[in-house]
Amino acid sequence: MSDDKVREASQPRRFTLLRTWLIDWTREIRRRRRTEIRMPKHDTYSELRTSQISAPSSDDRFTFQVTVTCLWSGPGEAATVAEAIRLHEPEQRRVLTQDLRRISRTIEPDEFAVVEQQLNESLEEPTRYHDGLLACHTWVEVAPEDTLRKHLQQQWITKSNTDAAHALKKNAVGQLDELTKEWDKFLRNVREGSISPRAVKLAGNTNRVGDVAEQMLKDQEETQAKLREICANAVSAHERLDLYEFVTSYDSALRQLLDYLQLDRAATDGTIRQDAHRAR
Repeated sequence: MSDDKVREASQPRRFTLLRTWLIDWTREIRRRRRTEIRMPKHDTYSELRTSQISAPSSDDRFTFQVTVTCLWSGPGEAATVAEAIRLHEPEQRRVLTQDLRRISRTIEPDEFAVVEQQLNESLEEPTRYHDGLLACHTWVEVAPEDTLRKHLQQQWITKSNTDAAHALKKNAVGQLDELTKEWDKFLRNVREGSISPRAVKLAGNTNRVGDVAEQMLKDQEETQAKLREICANAVSAHERLDLYEFVTSYDSALRQLLDYLQLDRAATDGTIRQDAHRAR
């Protein structure tokens, strides 16, 4: 193939390469222009600063401990921007402290999370200084003071212990209603089928059988009324979940019942005292 034909064949390829280069160059120029529009002409200097502020709660009962973090940024040399920050930081801190105290004085001491949320919502937009060139992005973290923190911890511990004790007491007296029904059933059986020791002792005097029977019935009714009253007190103690009162009421009823049946209760005294001691 001659040189002329080779040159003619390479013309389309050279044109394609030139066209591709022009397209890439045009895209790069456009990209640079868009970048110049979006970005400032000068380098941006940023500085992160942290400080502490105390703010009172409602009625000045406690104070909130507030950690303030500020991200300052602005175009220009580091020394120039740092000087602008130094000039405007007192004003920024003064306004922030005013806003914080205004919000915190309406909040209860244990609602520090509410203070943090409300203040951060008010700080979503950056504060600008120096003709809008210097920006300050601010956010806060709020915590209770140590005294309140310890109080809240102790309150939580007390509540946990109370809940646990409540569960134990409720479990211990859970069957009291059923026990009371059994007692009432037993008392009815005693009234219907028992023989009073007094009747046995006086049976030899037939002239007083009527008096003995009447006295026996009266004694039974008084004893039953007394036992029912003690049972009612035990039920009332169960409703209040007062385990000690329940145990003492139960023991009192048991002693009355043993006396009524003329049984020796000396063997049960040790057990009764142990149960009452555990209930404390």
